[in-house]
Amino acid sequence: MTSELILEWDGRPDAEARLTPEIYAGFGTSAPAETDYDDTAFETDRPDTLGVVTARRDGRLLGWSWVYRDPDDAATARAQAAYLPREAARFHGEADPQPTPDEFDVITRLYLRSADAARAIGLRALRFSGGDTQPEGQAAARLHARAEPGDSRIWFARPASWQPPADLPAPAELITSATETPPHTTFSVSTPRASITALAVDDQAYINVGEDIDHDDAEPEELAALFAALLTQLREARPEVTELGVFEFSDEAVRRALPMAGLHLRAQHTHYEVPLIPG
Repeated sequence: MTSELILEWDGRPDAEARLTPEIYAGFGTSAPAETDYDDTAFETDRPDTLGVVTARRDGRLLGWSWVYRDPDDAATARAQAAYLPREAARFHGEADPQPTPDEFDVITRLYLRSADAARAIGLRALRFSGGDTQPEGQAAARLHARAEPGDSRIWFARPASWQPPADLPAPAELITSATETPPHTTFSVSTPRASITALAVDDQAYINVGEDIDHDDAEPEELAALFAALLTQLREARPEVTELGVFEFSDEAVRRALPMAGLHLRAQHTHYEVPLIPG
């Protein structure tokens, strides 16, 4: 039987700093004198922090949401919720896990409680962002938020069942490589015009388009052929990888190439706004 999830609001100006040691304890380490972890959830220079919502079960921290005043609109709050197991995986260099039912529940309730806190302060709206099919999207639906699509997307393919599209050309002058740095394996495919690198950890592989793809004037069809070569390499060299995830941001050629290579859209990054005052 699952214990009750307890949410608490801390409206002190130093709520972020007070929570940081507990977050790092959840990572299995101690907080450094100055936080050098660069994830959004750990930014300490947000203007006019309003407070923090925490979610705990049996006294153990599971998630948190920083709530702060929107620098572009003093009557609006922004929030960024985080799920501790996901942040711990990122901290240790592991691939992002797929959201669990518990993450959906924790993140949704954190945003609901953040909206309550912002409303109690007297602000007119709460803004946050995330994938439309991810926990943030569920929270937005519960809050009847207005939605505006962003510029990034998450794509995926499952190597075991993926099949290369029949009309894709073979990459010209293809070079492939795999580098073992336990527990990671880095897979690379390249041609004279483009290269793609994927990091595989356990049963997941991941590509961040902004960091792991280099292409100048390569056409989408060329990039699609490279993605297909990478998926083939993953399937043959590391069959335990069940999924390749791709984070794509404002890259038209890559965005066109991904469905050509047989990848599927999982989530559209979306900006949400929750009205807090009727009318």
